[in-house]
Amino acid sequence: MTLQSAARQLELVHELTAEPAHWLGVLQDQPGDGPLPPAVSAWLTNLSLLIGVPFNYLVPDERMLPPESIRAFALDPNWIAAVIDGAMSIGRTSSFDASHDNAVAPLVHAAVHARRGSVRARALGTDPPPPPQTGQITGFLMRSQLVADTPGLQVVAYDATDTALPILRLEQLSPNVLIGLFAGTAVRFEISEPAHTLRTGVASMSNPPSFSVTARDLGLTGLTGGGIGDPTTETAEVPFRVSDPRVIDIGALVTNLETALQNAGVFPAGSAIDAGALAIELLQAPARQDYTYTATASADAQAGMPTRVPLPDEVRAAGRDALDAYLRDGAR
Repeated sequence: MTLQSAARQLELVHELTAEPAHWLGVLQDQPGDGPLPPAVSAWLTNLSLLIGVPFNYLVPDERMLPPESIRAFALDPNWIAAVIDGAMSIGRTSSFDASHDNAVAPLVHAAVHARRGSVRARALGTDPPPPPQTGQITGFLMRSQLVADTPGLQVVAYDATDTALPILRLEQLSPNVLIGLFAGTAVRFEISEPAHTLRTGVASMSNPPSFSVTARDLGLTGLTGGGIGDPTTETAEVPFRVSDPRVIDIGALVTNLETALQNAGVFPAGSAIDAGALAIELLQAPARQDYTYTATASADAQAGMPTRVPLPDEVRAAGRDALDAYLRDGAR
């Protein structure tokens, strides 16, 4: 064999291995998502949702996420592609390996995209939803004492049409940091206490405390555009027993509520507040706060697939570090 013929054979090998279909033929007997074993596909899918990515790659400087703040973002698919490439580069030692990785990269991203929506479902033990219709992922990072004080915060993300977006990830990263990722372009986040915090009672936001409740329509005069439990414009003072200032005087409170409802014109003469009506008046729904922002995702991010040249090696290092941490700590 001459040097020229050997070079030509090497060139033919590179051309052969550059085609994804050829690699699929070699790997067709292996179970999994295309060329990926199930465990590898699952791990790379987690990585695409930033699971395992060291936090300093997400927030390089603490000033980017100060205490009591929330930051919204859109995931750049080129960044995610570079992270995955960084993880896969650990076993890349030759041009043959590089040819393999380049050939199967589109198949890897397709497999990752198809599995993203099922990661949270598997963790919760629920049926996996259909694959996301869009590759766009938006989310938020919140740093607040609220995260530590209120376990189980509920977050719903909405797009520009006010449609709720599928949750891909909602996880507490530290005692006071929460991350959320959603399939689609979120423009509003609705953050609320857990539903089980629904309760009856009174609360005061003043110091010293001063307690009052907003009178709620009980539907005694017929509903005219509202509903039972809708607040009126009237409030009732919450009195306490003289003998024990920490105990509400229920009888006096009922009287104050009846007066407030009469002033609001929704309490006919002869009506009375019974135990059920009092529960409606004292109902305390879970607190909720909306956060709205304007998304400015790039064309690539909106498409959800990488199209530009991969990002620098510093980004690939995030994938390598994530895999290194997994092999060191998580795979035991």
